[in-house]
Amino acid sequence: MRRVRLAAGFSQAELSRTSGVYRNHISKMELGLNSAATHSRLGFNASAVKLARALNTTPAAIWPMYAELFAAAKHAAAARRQAAVDRESVARGRRKRLDEKRKKIGKVEKLHRQRLSANQRNAARLYADGKTLSQIARMNGITKQAVFATLCAILRREE
Repeated sequence: MRRVRLAAGFSQAELSRTSGVYRNHISKMELGLNSAATHSRLGFNASAVKLARALNTTPAAIWPMYAELFAAAKHAAAARRQAAVDRESVARGRRKRLDEKRKKIGKVEKLHRQRLSANQRNAARLYADGKTLSQIARMNGITKQAVFATLCAILRREE
């Protein structure tokens, strides 16, 4: 910073009057005791911006190492935000599948409250669990047509 200040022809006192930043703070920034970076967000602090304006330049021109650091940090923050969006998208899909499964379970519980035979309840439960008609038929030792007829009868009872 000292190099830029001297090239612009300012003393610390003149730069202090022009920028509105205390001379003591300018001295500490030149010595590296005070940082030009903010801790609350990724960017230059107000003092660094005021000094750069007074010197007719940008903070990145005065402190290039901070500019590189901020660029890398902003890139990493953007990557973290995208990862969070991706995780939320996956979670939304999981919630949707869970809701669908709960609806199916609710239908099965409703069937249990109805007066159905054990075979019919078993067929409905298996169907709600995602089994195909062929699988249900094999498990119960009946034909697919019988399973289909049973499920149709159950659906008619629900209406």
